[in-house]
Amino acid sequence: MAFFLRQIWTLTVKNLLIALVRHPFSTPFRAFLLPCIFVGFLAYARSLFIPPSRYGIGDTHAVRSLLDALNDAPGGRDRFALVNSGFTDGDIATWQILELDQEQDLVTECRNSIRGTSDCFAGIVFFSSPEEGPLGQWNYSLRADGGLQSGINVFSGDNDIQRVLLPVQHAVDSAISRIGNGTPLPNVVEEYIYTSMTQEQRNDQIRVRYMSGIINILAVAFFIGIVLITYQLTGLVATEREIGMAQLLDSMMPNTRRWEPQMARIIANHLAFDLIYAPGWIVMAIILSGGVFSRTNAGIVVINNILGGLAVSSFSILGASLFRRAQLSGISLVITLMLLAVVAQVVGKGSTGAVTILSLFFTPFTYVNFTIVMARWERQNQATNLVQAAPENPSTLPGIVLWVFFILQIVIYPLIGAWVERFLYGTASKERVVSVSDSSTAISLDRFTKRYPPTIGTQLWAKLTRKRAADVVAVNELSLTATRGEILVLLGANGSGKSTTLDSIAGLNSISSGSIAVNYLQQGAGLGLCPQKNVLWDELTVEEHVRIINKVKSKVIAPKRENRELLESCDIVSKIKAKAKTLSGGQKRKLQLALMFTGGSSICAVDEVSSGIDPLSRRKIWDILLSERGRRTIILTTHFLDEADLLADHIAILSKGLLKASGTSVALKHKLGSGYRVHVYKSARTAGPHVYQDYPHSQHDEQTTYLLPSSAETARFLTRLESDGMTEYQVSGPTIEDVFLKVADEVQSGHDELSTAPARESSDEKSAKHTTVGVTENRLNVPELLPGRRINLTGQLRILFQKRMTIFRRNALPYIAALLIPIIAAGLVTLFMNDYERPGCDPIEIAAQFDPSSLSTEGNYDILIGPSDAFSPGLIQMYAQSFTREGQESTGDNATRLAESVNLTNSLPEFKDIIEERYAK
Repeated sequence: MAFFLRQIWTLTVKNLLIALVRHPFSTPFRAFLLPCIFVGFLAYARSLFIPPSRYGIGDTHAVRSLLDALNDAPGGRDRFALVNSGFTDGDIATWQILELDQEQDLVTECRNSIRGTSDCFAGIVFFSSPEEGPLGQWNYSLRADGGLQSGINVFSGDNDIQRVLLPVQHAVDSAISRIGNGTPLPNVVEEYIYTSMTQEQRNDQIRVRYMSGIINILAVAFFIGIVLITYQLTGLVATEREIGMAQLLDSMMPNTRRWEPQMARIIANHLAFDLIYAPGWIVMAIILSGGVFSRTNAGIVVINNILGGLAVSSFSILGASLFRRAQLSGISLVITLMLLAVVAQVVGKGSTGAVTILSLFFTPFTYVNFTIVMARWERQNQATNLVQAAPENPSTLPGIVLWVFFILQIVIYPLIGAWVERFLYGTASKERVVSVSDSSTAISLDRFTKRYPPTIGTQLWAKLTRKRAADVVAVNELSLTATRGEILVLLGANGSGKSTTLDSIAGLNSISSGSIAVNYLQQGAGLGLCPQKNVLWDELTVEEHVRIINKVKSKVIAPKRENRELLESCDIVSKIKAKAKTLSGGQKRKLQLALMFTGGSSICAVDEVSSGIDPLSRRKIWDILLSERGRRTIILTTHFLDEADLLADHIAILSKGLLKASGTSVALKHKLGSGYRVHVYKSARTAGPHVYQDYPHSQHDEQTTYLLPSSAETARFLTRLESDGMTEYQVSGPTIEDVFLKVADEVQSGHDELSTAPARESSDEKSAKHTTVGVTENRLNVPELLPGRRINLTGQLRILFQKRMTIFRRNALPYIAALLIPIIAAGLVTLFMNDYERPGCDPIEIAAQFDPSSLSTEGNYDILIGPSDAFSPGLIQMYAQSFTREGQESTGDNATRLAESVNLTNSLPEFKDIIEERYAK
C-alpha cells in the first residue's frame, strides 16, 4: 500500500511540475485570478443595472425657482407641456406654454428615447379646478421623463426631483394660491430630503432582488467559475493517452494488482488539479458569501464550491476517457458541461423527481440547482437551511441531498472513467501471464496470434457491397522463447508484426489467441519499455524524468548518485538539467533507454531503437545495449540487418506475421546463407585470372567471383588458388542479408507487384541454381515516375474539396458539432424569453404604465406637519376631506383615518428629531 501511495504522490508532483511550476503565470491566471475576477464581477453585477444612490437623511435646501430650474434644465430640455383636459375658458387656460388637449398627447409631443429622455422639461396635467371638472377643486399631476430620478443622493442638492419637479410644483402651487386668494406662497421654501430606508436596507433590497435574477438566469454564470478545470485536466489526460505516456506508465509500473497503475494515474491527475484550483474555489466562495449570499453561513458556500469543483474534476476524468486525441477534448467537454448547465437553469423550476434524477447524474445540474436553492432562501432574506426545502421552490429537494449527490459523483465518476478507458483502450489479456521464477526462460510465446477485427464503418461498407470484411492478421501463431540475459532481435520488414509482438509482450496489446508468459527473476523486477516513438514529457528535465520513472517503477528509491550514473552510462548526463523538448533525436533516444533501464527492469523491450538517428548516436546506443547484455533480457525489434547481426544473441525473422527463421546469427547464416564468395582479381602479371570451370562462377572484366557452399569447400578452393600462384583474391562469407532475402515474403511479393517484365539473371545467378545453397537474387523493376501535367484552379479546388470530404468521412464529429452547437444554443436561449412581450409601434402602448398612489386610498401614512399653532382641528379635517372623491365608498372613514394620521410638531428641530427617531422603522 505504501508503494501505491508513493506512486500516486510521485505522479501528482509530476503533474504539478508540468501544469504549475513550468507555467507560473498562465496556470495561476487560469485557475485563480480569472475565476475570482469573474465571480467578483458577478457579485458586483447586482448594482450594474441599478443607478448609484446614497440613502439616509439629508440636509435642508431652498426650493429653486422655476426660472432657475428652466435655466438649469438637464439634457437640453427646452419645452414645457401643459394639458388642460379640454378646459379652455377657465382658470386653467391662463397657462400658455405648450398647451395640449389630452394627456395622451404628451407621448407624441414629448416622445421619449430608448433611454427615457425627451426635449420636454416637464408636463402638467390638470384634471379639475374649482370652476371646472368633477371634483370642484384643483387637481393636477406632474409628468417628467422616465430617465430622470435614476438615482438619489440625499447629501446632494442636485437630484432630479430638486432640479425639475419641486420647482414646477412650487410654481404651480404658488399660482393656484395667487388665483384663489390673491396671496402667493413664500418665494423661499425649504426642502428636506430623506429616504424611506437606510443604505444598509437598500443594499439588502438590491441583493434580494438579485436573487430573482440568479433563480431565472444567472445561476449558470456562477458555474463558469468552477468549470475552467475541465479544459486543462481533460487536455492533460487526453494528451498523455495520445502520445502513449499513459500506456507506457501502465506497462512499466510493476504492481501485482494491475488495476493499481491506472488508478494511480487517475487519482494523481485528480489530486494535482484539485490542489491547483482549490484556492480559487475557496476565494470565489468567500466573494459569493460576502457579496451575494450574505445571509447564508459562509461555510455552506465554501463547502458547496469545493464539492462542486471536485465533482467537476471527477466528471472531467470521465469525459477525458472518451477522447483518444487531445485536440478537441478540453473545449468539447467544456461546451458539454456549459450546455448541461444551461439546461439545468431552464428546468430549474421542474418537479422534484426531474431535479433529483438530473442532479444525481450530472454535476452541472447539481451545482446550478444548489445555487438556486440558496438564492430562494436569500430572496426571503433568510439563511440557507440544508435540511429543509427552499421556500417558493417547485422542487422539495433539500440542499443536503445535493451535497450527497456531489460526494457520489466525486467517487463514482472516476470509477466509470476507469472502466470506460479499459473498455475503449484496455489491452489486458488473461493469456498474458506474469510470474516470478528462477527459470532460464524469461519470455515465452506459445502460438501467439493477434488479429484486428474490421471497424464498424468497414463492416457497414461490406454489407452494402456484399463483400466479406475479413480480420487483419498481424501475427499468426508465433512461438518463441527468450533466454534470460540474452538479446533477442525480432527482424523483419515494415508490417511484419515486430512491433505488434513487442507491444503484446509489454502488455500494450491484447492477445487474440495463444499465450505469452513473462517470468521475472525476483518480485518487483518489472519491465522496461522503449517505444518506437519517443514518449517524454516536454516540460520536464532529463533528471526529473529518471527520478519520476524510478519512483513509480521501483519499490526501493534509487539515490541521486545512482540516477546520475545511469545517465552517464546512457551518455546523456551532459543534458541532465535540460528539458526534454530541447533534446535532439539521438539524445531523446538515450533518455528513453535510461527510463527503460531505471528501476531495475530485468526485462526490456526496445522497439526500433536506432530509427531516425545519426550514425554516431546509433553506435553509442549499440554500446549501451551491449553493456547491459547478461544483466537484462532485451527484446529488440529492428529492420536494420547490420544492427541485428551485431547485437543479437538470437534472431527471429518475421514476415507478414509469420516466423520464418529463428536462431543465432551464425546458425542462420550457415543454414540459410548463400555460401561464400571468393573474388579473384586480375593480376598485373597475367592477362586475366585463371577460370576454374568446375566451380560455379561469374566472370567480369577485372575479376571472377566463385560461389562456394561451405567453409570447408572454400578452404580447399583457397589452397588450390595459392598453389596456382593466385594471391590477389578476397573472401566474403554469408551475410544476414542473404538469409533475410531468402526467407522474407515481402521480397517476392514486392517483385510480383512491382516488376513489369521478367528480371534478367546474371551468370552468378544462373550458376547458383546448380548448388544447394545458392539464392536467386530478384531484381525489381520499379516503374518510372510519370512526367505529370499542370492543373488549373478548378482542378485544384475539386481536389481540395475531395480531400476535405475524405477527412469529413473519417472524422465527422467536429464538423457535426460545429453545425449543431450554435443551433442548439440558439434554441436554448429562446427558452429564457418565454415571458417576453414584444413592444408595439403605438406610443401609448410603449409608454410606461403605473398605478398612482394617493392619500385618499392609503391610510397607513404618518404625516408630520407644524408648527402646531398654525393648524386648527377644523383645518386638519378640511385638509383630510380634500383627498376624498365623489362616489368613493367609505369616504368618511378614509377622511377620519387621514386626519388621525396627522402628527403636529412645534418647531423645525423637533420636526427633524421625530423624523430621525421614526426613520426606517
